[in-house]
Amino acid sequence: MFEPLLDTIPSEFDIDGIGGRPTVTIPLAVSEDGYQWVALEVRLWPCHWRGVACHEFKFAIIHFDHEVGEPAVIFDRNMAAGYIESVRRFVMPLVCAAARSLIDAVQPDVIYRATYVCRPAQNALAKHHMVTEAIENLGYKTAQSETDGHGRVFWVMTRNGDK
Repeated sequence: MFEPLLDTIPSEFDIDGIGGRPTVTIPLAVSEDGYQWVALEVRLWPCHWRGVACHEFKFAIIHFDHEVGEPAVIFDRNMAAGYIESVRRFVMPLVCAAARSLIDAVQPDVIYRATYVCRPAQNALAKHHMVTEAIENLGYKTAQSETDGHGRVFWVMTRNGDK
């Protein structure tokens, strides 16, 4: 069982890696014995997508077990479920709030995102629609949204709809 480390959405976030790999890490929960920690990691890292310089937006649950000594990065929501039950309702609002902070700090021209899961079910895309809306509210438009050859849905978003 994991105990929550927060009960509200913070209004500000510390951003690590400005000028390199900007990341927001938000502690979410700790196990009752204190040996396991769970955090949300939200990234806006420079990359290239089909020859275009952009920033890739992604988020994951980080699980750290002191006995193992190495953090596990979990992108699959089914794998993360057991660790985040006590804070599940906060995860997507935190992702969207951290996205706003990262994008405000970095001001990327192009943002690329993709689902982790191949051929995601329609209801699994709801979290991605929330992220899209949060980014659109910052003045970005979806320039491209398709399914790649592996079955992952991806989005390319540009500031003010520029291509």
